[in-house]
Amino acid sequence: MQSKICQDGGKALMSYSNRALGQWLLMDVLGLNEEGELLLYTKLQILGIDSVRIGKINNL
Repeated sequence: MQSKICQDGGKALMSYSNRALGQWLLMDVLGLNEEGELLLYTKLQILGIDSVRIGKINNL
């Protein structure tokens, strides 16, 4: 997925399809079931997740 770091100090990630980024992160990675479902901290605790780290694989 094409994306770039933006805003002052690189504090934001923007993909060329923010919808696709949200779909991947919220539904595929974090397991939300439907659009509009809230991601609560209790779900993150159940999953054992306290952060998300995104890394660069290549320059494609």
